Amino acid sequence: MEDSPPVLRKNQPAGFISRLEAFIIDLIILMIGGLIATWMFELISRFFALNRIWGNLRSTQYSPFIFSLVTLVYFIYFWALLGYTPGKFLLGLKIVRRDGSKLTVGRSFLRFIGFWVSAIPLFFGFIWIIFDRRRQGWHDKLADTQVIYTQNKRPRE
Repeated sequence: MEDSPPVLRKNQPAGFISRLEAFIIDLIILMIGGLIATWMFELISRFFALNRIWGNLRSTQYSPFIFSLVTLVYFIYFWALLGYTPGKFLLGLKIVRRDGSKLTVGRSFLRFIGFWVSAIPLFFGFIWIIFDRRRQGWHDKLADTQVIYTQNKRPRE
């Protein structure tokens, strides 16, 4: 059997399924990270008896805030520092500006806000990736970003 050449996908726009798979991986990481952060906050508040200062707080009262903060920091940190989250890295994807430059913290924050813009109308801003010729969601268009493949892929046999 002859070796088939790789399908050239490097630097091509990433499709909806690849991006969805990466996002699911990131959500799993975030769930675990959010649980750990909430647990650590609970331990610290008990150790320093912070409930005397803040009143009788229960973990259910502050865990949504902690999870939201962890999510915000997770995406902005990875997008601005590396250009990809762990989920995107595992699937060979990277976020770049349309001009090819790296994302800044401000641009990453704008893209994060765009996630909500894409999600609110029944996730249509994400589904838009399927129909857009550049494979951009609304959050990509808002932040002037593009998700690309970072490696060549061999066809499945």
